[in-house]
Amino acid sequence: MPTTREGLASALDGRYVLIRELGSGGMATVWLANDLRHNRRVAVKVLQSSAAETLGVDRFLREIEIAATLQHPHILPLFDSGLCRVDGEDIPFYVMPFVAGESLRDRLRRERPSVQESELLVREVAGALDYAHMHGVVHRDIKPENILLSEGHALVADFGIARAVGLAVDAKLTETGTSLGTPAYMSPEQVLGDRDIGPASDVYSLGCVLYEMLSGEPPFTAATRDALLVKRFMETPAPIRTLRSDVPESMDHAIQRALAREPAARWTTAGEFAQALLVSTARPDRGELSIAVLPFDNLSPDPESGYFAEGLAEELIHDLSKIGSLRVTSRSSAIAAREKSRDLREVGRMLNVSYVLEGSVRRAQDNLRVTAQLIEAINDHQIWADKYTGTLQDVFKVQEQLSRTIVRALQVILTPDEDRRLRQRPVADSRAYDCYLLARQEILRSTPDALQRAARLVQEGMALSGENDLLLATLGYIRWNQFNIDFKADRILLTEAQSYATRALELNPESAWAHVVLGLILWPLGQCNIPAFRRSLELQETSDALMWLGMTEAEAGLIAEGRRRVRRAAEIDPLTPMVRAALGIVEAMDGKAALGATLSAEGMALDPKDFVTAFFHALVLLAADRRAESKALFGRAGEALGDTTFGAVASLMRRALGNDVAAFRQQYQWIADNYSGLDSQYLWIVADALALAGERDLCLTWLEKAVHYGFYNQRYLRDHDPALAIVRGHPRFDALLAEAQRRQDDLRASLPARVTPLGTADVSTA
Repeated sequence: MPTTREGLASALDGRYVLIRELGSGGMATVWLANDLRHNRRVAVKVLQSSAAETLGVDRFLREIEIAATLQHPHILPLFDSGLCRVDGEDIPFYVMPFVAGESLRDRLRRERPSVQESELLVREVAGALDYAHMHGVVHRDIKPENILLSEGHALVADFGIARAVGLAVDAKLTETGTSLGTPAYMSPEQVLGDRDIGPASDVYSLGCVLYEMLSGEPPFTAATRDALLVKRFMETPAPIRTLRSDVPESMDHAIQRALAREPAARWTTAGEFAQALLVSTARPDRGELSIAVLPFDNLSPDPESGYFAEGLAEELIHDLSKIGSLRVTSRSSAIAAREKSRDLREVGRMLNVSYVLEGSVRRAQDNLRVTAQLIEAINDHQIWADKYTGTLQDVFKVQEQLSRTIVRALQVILTPDEDRRLRQRPVADSRAYDCYLLARQEILRSTPDALQRAARLVQEGMALSGENDLLLATLGYIRWNQFNIDFKADRILLTEAQSYATRALELNPESAWAHVVLGLILWPLGQCNIPAFRRSLELQETSDALMWLGMTEAEAGLIAEGRRRVRRAAEIDPLTPMVRAALGIVEAMDGKAALGATLSAEGMALDPKDFVTAFFHALVLLAADRRAESKALFGRAGEALGDTTFGAVASLMRRALGNDVAAFRQQYQWIADNYSGLDSQYLWIVADALALAGERDLCLTWLEKAVHYGFYNQRYLRDHDPALAIVRGHPRFDALLAEAQRRQDDLRASLPARVTPLGTADVSTA
C-alpha cells in the first residue's frame, strides 16, 4: 500500500520537508525535499510497504550501508538512510542528492544521442561499475531510468536497492509484481534466477543500454514479459551497424561481445568494455587504413638476438608511420595486445585496426632470413606472405621491401615526399645500426646504468659510421633521460642533449625524431617546445609526440588542441597506460576533473604497477578533490620511484596531503636545495603541495616560476585547481594570472592558425 504524504511528512518532520513527488514505481516513491540540517535540496526515496516486506527491512538497510561506501564521481552518493514510522509501519528510506537534470530514459524519449555522446556516457557508467565491482558490489539493475544526466555527465543511481532486490531471490519477487531486474536489460543468468550474479551481468545490461541509445530500442523486444525473456536464449540481436550506419565497426563488435549469452564470453570487466568503446569512437569517420605491426618472433640460434627482431618490427612501424593515409599502432600497444592474445581477430579488435602484420627473424652470424604475413584482422584472412633472405648488410633493403609490399597490398598511393622518405636510411653501416638497436634496448630499461651503456653503444656506432641524425638525436634523448630521472642531475646534461639534437637537425631538418628530442629538452630549459613537437608531427605521426604535445598545450591553455592530440595518441596507442593518463590530465586542465579521473583510472587499470602513470592519476584525483585517494596513490608512487624526480615530488605531495608538517618541510627543503631545473609541470605541482601545506608565499613563488616556464593555463589556476584556495585573491596571484594570460595570447599569435599532422583532421574542427 502506498505511503501517504501526510504520514511520511509527519515521520520525517524535523529532518526533511517534502516539496513534491518526483516519481513513483512498483518499488518506491521519490520525493523532492529540503534537508533542514544542511539547507539543501535532496531526493528522498521511500520504499512501498509491500516491497519493504518482501525484501526484508534488515537486509535492505545492510545493502544500503554497503552502497554508502561507494565514492565515485559517476555514482550518485548516499546522504542518509534509515526507518521512518508511517501509519504504524517501519518504512525504509534513503536520501540522495537532488540532480537537477534528467534521466537517460527522459533523454531517450526526446531524441537519440550521437555516437560520440553515447560512447562518453556509457564509458562513465562503465567506470562507475568497474569501481563498484572492485569493491565487491554488483548493481543488478542497470537501465536508462537508473542513469541520471547532470551537466552532460552520467550518474548511476540505486546501487543499494538494486542489490537488495537481487539478493532476495528466495522471496519470489515476481509474484508480488516486482522483478529481479528490468526485463529489457536483464542478463540471461538473471532470467534463470542464478544466485551467483557477478560483474558480467552489469556488463550485459550496460550493453543493452548502449544498444538502445544507438538504435532507439533495446536488443530484444516482445509483446509480453515472458516472450521477451525467452528471446535472450533463442535469438541474437541484429548488429547495430545494420540499424545505424555511422556506428564504428569496432563499437558494433564491442556491443556484441557485451551481449554474449555466456558470462565468460563477455568483456572481463566493465573497464575493458569502456576501453573498447574509447578506441572505437576515436577512429575518424573517413575510414582511414590502419595496421598493427606485432613483435617479430626471434628464431635465431642465439636467444640474445631478440633485440634485432624487436628492432626490425619497430623500424617497420617507423617507416609506415611516415605515410599520412595509414594509421599505425605504436610499438608498446602492439606488444601489449600480443601478450594478451594470440588470436589475430582479437588483437585487431583490441587495437581497432583493419590489418595485422606478424613475422619472424632468423639471424645466424651475418645471414638473415625474415618471414612476414599480412592478415585482415576481422576474419583472420591472409592477404600475403613472403620470405626475405640475405646478409646483415641487406637489412635495410629487406626493411624497405617489406614496407613497400605492405603499401602495395593495402593499395596506398604514396606521395612523392612519402616515397622519398621511405628510401631514406639514417644509418648506412649495418654494424652501427646494430649498435643503435642494442642501445635502444638499454634505453627501454630506463635505469642510470642502462642509460650509460646506451650512450656508449651510440658513441661506438658513430665511431663506425660517422655522425648521422638518428644516432645524434638518440644520444640527445639519452642525455635528456639521464637528466629527467635524476633529481640532482647536472644541468650540463641538458646542454649536451640540446647540442646533439641541434646537430641532428642541421644534418637532417626533416628528422621527426630529432624534433621530438628537442621538444623534450626545451621543456626544462623554460623555452617554448610546442613548435618542435608540432613540426615533428608534420613529418611523422607518433603517439609519444602527440601525448607530450597534448599535455604541453593543455598546460599552456590550448585545451582544444591538447585534447585533440591526446585523443589521437590514444587511437594510435590504446593499450599504453600513460597515454590514458594524459587523456585525464587534459580533461582536468579543462576543469572536467571527474571525467579526467575516469580516464586516468583506465590507464591505471592497464598496469597497476606503472607508477609514473599512478603519479599522474594521483594528480587528476587531486584536481577532482579526491584527496584521500590522491594521498594514498602519491604515497605508493613515491615509494616505488624513490629519489627520481617523480618520486621526490610524489613524496612531497603525500606529506602535504597528510598534514605531516615536519616531514613536509624536510622534503621541501631537500627539493629546494637539490633541484637543478624542473619543467613547468613539476613547478606547478610543487606549488600545489606548498599551498596544501599552508605555505602561501612560497606557493606563489613557485607558481610564478611555473608561469615563466610555460604553465599559461590561467583558467585552471583561477577556477579549478582545488589546492590553490589559499592564494586566490592575493595581488601576486592576480598578477601571475594576468602574466599567464598575456603569455598564452602571445603564444597563440605566434603559432600557425591551422596545423594538420599526418593522418589527422584539421585541429580547428575539433
